[in-house]
Formats: sequence, C-alpha cells, structure tokens
Amino acid sequence: MALRHFFLILLVVSLWAFNNVAIKWGLLDLPPLFMTCMRFIVVALLLIPFTRVTREQLRYLLPLAFTFGFLHFSLLFVGINYTDAGTGAIVVQLGTPFAMLL
Repeated sequence: MALRHFFLILLVVSLWAFNNVAIKWGLLDLPPLFMTCMRFIVVALLLIPFTRVTREQLRYLLPLAFTFGFLHFSLLFVGINYTDAGTGAIVVQLGTPFAMLL
C-alpha cells in the first residue's frame, strides 16, 4: 500500500471517529431528539438540490427514512447521551457483527 493511501485511510477513519466526539459535544447542550432533527435539516438542505424524488418513490422512501433515519439516529443519540463517547462508539461498531450473526 502506498504511503499516500495509508494516510488517506487514516484521515477517513479519524474523521469518522470524530463524529462520535462531535455527537457527544452536541449532546452536552442539546436534547437528543432535537439534535436528530437538526441533523436531518442540515442533511436535507445539503442534498435537496441534488435529488429528484417522485411521488411513486415516496411510498418506499418514507418508511425507510423513518426507520433507518429517525429511529436509528434518535436511539443512537439517546444512547450516547447516557454513556461516554468511547463506549458509545464501540457499541455502534458492534452493530455490524451482530447484524451479520442475526
């Protein structure tokens, strides 16, 4: 592996890990569900100019957005609110192996 690629991977992993720290900092001042709402507003404002959703697609998109978006991030933020960022990050990362086992 080239040294440049190694540092790019290290950058991506560091930014991804900092996400948990940023969530914890945000939860010091904001309630978890409000932070979930703010996250969706920011993402929507950034992505709306690049997407075109038809009425037929909404039937499939809304249940997915609710379960994989709202429920997932609400439970994630509530969980991280009651634990430290390191433990929360480990628990979130364990979701993939448990999903594979199930």
